Order: sequence, then C-alpha cells, then structure tokens
Amino acid sequence: AISDFDISYESEDDFHASVSIDGKVTAIKVGNTNIKVSSNGIVDKVPVEVVPVYNTYPTPIIDWNKSRSSIISSNGQPDAENDDVIGYEGYSTKAPMVMYMFDSNDRLESTAVMVKSIYSSELGSYIAERFQFVAEQDGIILSADALEPSQMEMAVAVSLYDLNYWMVIYMPYTSSGLKSSE
Repeated sequence: AISDFDISYESEDDFHASVSIDGKVTAIKVGNTNIKVSSNGIVDKVPVEVVPVYNTYPTPIIDWNKSRSSIISSNGQPDAENDDVIGYEGYSTKAPMVMYMFDSNDRLESTAVMVKSIYSSELGSYIAERFQFVAEQDGIILSADALEPSQMEMAVAVSLYDLNYWMVIYMPYTSSGLKSSE
C-alpha cells in the first residue's frame, strides 16, 4: 500500500497468517484471519484465507456440542454402533472410516479418522499444514490448533493403529487440559 502517512499491518491470528512491517503476508496454517491495515487513524481489515495443499480427507465433525442423534441425522445410519461410538465406512478413499465417540450425555467427546498407512507422508503434511506440532511420545504425535497452550481449543493425536492404518483423534481442549464431561 502507498500513503503519505505511515502504514501499519497486524494479523488478527498469527496461527493462520503473519504479516511483515512492510505488508507481506505469509501463510502459516490452513484457515482464515484478517490483516488489519492502519494509517492516519483509519483501520481497514483485509480477509486472508490460507487454503490447504493436502486434502487427504474431509474435515470430520468436531463440534463438541453435537449430539449422537444430530450426527446420525446429518450423516445417516452408522455402519457400526455401540453405547459410546458410531462409525461410518466409506468416509474417503484415503481415510475409509470415521468414528464419533460420545460422553454419558450423548454429546460428541472425540472424533477419530482411520487413514490408510500407504498415505503416511501425505498425512504428515495434511496435519502439519493445519495444526501446530506439540510433542511426540511413545509413537503418539500430538498437535494443537493454536500457537499457545492458553489459546488451544483442540488437540489432535496421531498414532499408528496397525500396519494398515493411522488413527487421527480430535479432542476438545481447555487451558486446564483435555475436556471430559465425565
């Protein structure tokens, strides 16, 4: 931008995109944010969308307020079901199964996606472009949806389920740790 006045730039969410002092925007993680452009007391917001390179599987339902019945209503009758879990086969070519786990109030507590192990490298890139790596321990790779623990709302754990599949588990998170309604 060109102006007779000083111009300042600020990202509203550095998790998705950052901006330099001269206005160059750098994509960080998939998602949306705004860049605030200020000059001479005038502030404007420019929307920025960071689009994914990898679309290994569709984003699963991660609305922790969803009930079992609302998920069944939107996705149809599950292929597998018990008191705590419903599962759907044929989720995507690379991730053929998604499972939804529920608490004692039948509210979504976590979501798991089974990804074929032949897509290991792509899965790593898919997770890395969406989430911040936190730690790896005992073969479980933990990532988060924020740069700072105090801003986290979700944790994502990835582990090798067996020789054929990776399991990606999405779980709600608060500053006091993983949420649990039980």
